[in-house]
Amino acid sequence: EGYVDILDDSMKQYLKKGFLPLSLIYKLELIKEVSDGYIVTYNHGNITKFPVTLSLNEDLMRFLGIYIAEGHPDARQLGLTFGKHEHHLISEVIKFANTFGLGSSIEQRERSIRVKIFGNIFVKFIHNICGKGAFNKKMPEFIFRVDKDMRWHFIDAYCEGDGHKVRGRNALMFSTKSKTLALELQYLFLLAGITSSYGQSYDQGLGKTKTLTHKVSIYGTGLNGSHIYSRNHSRLKKRDIECNAGKVLGLLQQEIDMGDLGFAKIKNIEL
Repeated sequence: EGYVDILDDSMKQYLKKGFLPLSLIYKLELIKEVSDGYIVTYNHGNITKFPVTLSLNEDLMRFLGIYIAEGHPDARQLGLTFGKHEHHLISEVIKFANTFGLGSSIEQRERSIRVKIFGNIFVKFIHNICGKGAFNKKMPEFIFRVDKDMRWHFIDAYCEGDGHKVRGRNALMFSTKSKTLALELQYLFLLAGITSSYGQSYDQGLGKTKTLTHKVSIYGTGLNGSHIYSRNHSRLKKRDIECNAGKVLGLLQQEIDMGDLGFAKIKNIEL
């Protein structure tokens, strides 16, 4: 106990090429010592390097947001389905894959575009942290531990995929088939001091039957943290307040923000 047998020929190969098998890393408990290294995999002669330690940066936050909105896992690949108009998201995903040395392909379909990402280690990583299937999607645990700026990069990307800014209103609405994801999204907003609303509806998806959709919305100043969405300009609306007899009691001055919560006050009350 406490010893690991390594063949002489194997040891010479490890020293010559500067690597250790992952199974040996675990047996020797060297995870911390290789935290700056890479996991190297081979597939039909193609080499993929996946970092042992990931940097929680804007690129990763946005990819996770896009994937949770548009992605689904297969055995050895990730699939992301986009609308024909979402070229900027397609380009962003392909660029992210290239940065990680992952394989990718683009498949044109009748009404959509399918992007596939290949890389066994990365695919398994995403399976583990994001869940499998539309009804079981979840946020990676570390999303709740990054700073506010990083959280909003994730939220913005997710909204571009499975959400939208309500036209003419200061509101963002997010839709998902996963109740867990909807509740996590509400909790994520609470971390920023934002109160959200929750609703349900039965909507037509890709299948023949309607399925339950969970909807989360935020309003007004809740949009202030976003990097890509902004609030509408407010305008001041004034109108008289009258009693039943038609006598003017005062002036109602209210900030109208088209979806924002307005605060009204009555001035110059005449008794």
